[in-house]
Amino acid sequence: MKAVVFDMDGLMFDSERIVQYSWTKAGMLLANRDLGKEIYHTLGYSKKKRREYFKELLGDHFDFETFQIIASIYYYDYLKKNGIPIKKGLLELLEYLKENHYAIALATSSSYKNTIKHLKEVQIDHYFDVIVTGDQVKKAKPDPQIYMIACQKLNVDPTLAYALEDSYHGIISAYQANMKAIFVPDLLEDEKPIAQYIEAKCSSLLEVKDYLRGS
Repeated sequence: MKAVVFDMDGLMFDSERIVQYSWTKAGMLLANRDLGKEIYHTLGYSKKKRREYFKELLGDHFDFETFQIIASIYYYDYLKKNGIPIKKGLLELLEYLKENHYAIALATSSSYKNTIKHLKEVQIDHYFDVIVTGDQVKKAKPDPQIYMIACQKLNVDPTLAYALEDSYHGIISAYQANMKAIFVPDLLEDEKPIAQYIEAKCSSLLEVKDYLRGS
């Protein structure tokens, strides 16, 4: 195996819970409805796919753009006060991969602007050889495009690369790209719906490090 490709939200950063909190706040303000729980149905989605989901759920009258703006205010206010929390074992895993000459990429549905902002904030941007974001691809997860592009940019055959994911859509995306997908649970913990697609399940990125060491 020559490469490891990371998802970001919920995998590297404990950010999905902050998104859920911001959606709840924005939903109550805009529609008097708790929309935070909808994150379980949209993990791994791009902004475009999330817009389509909310339109189908709430109808064409729902102002998704205003919802996004309000939620972003809550989200960034939280980060300003608390910083973005990193997941257990992230730094140790990145350092292990560098020391053992793995190629490292990031394949996230988030925008390039937000991705770089978060990476620089915790000073880990230098670990990544390739970064592919949701606004750089035409098809969102669970389509395999983002992972295929990441492997192409790394010049690594997908069959020789691991993908680390916390969402079902991300796991399916990596599997369809012919990568070995490792499930690291966050909001979604049950691996049964994706058991046929995963190479392994690890409780944390620290456990991923141990798994790779033993492979």
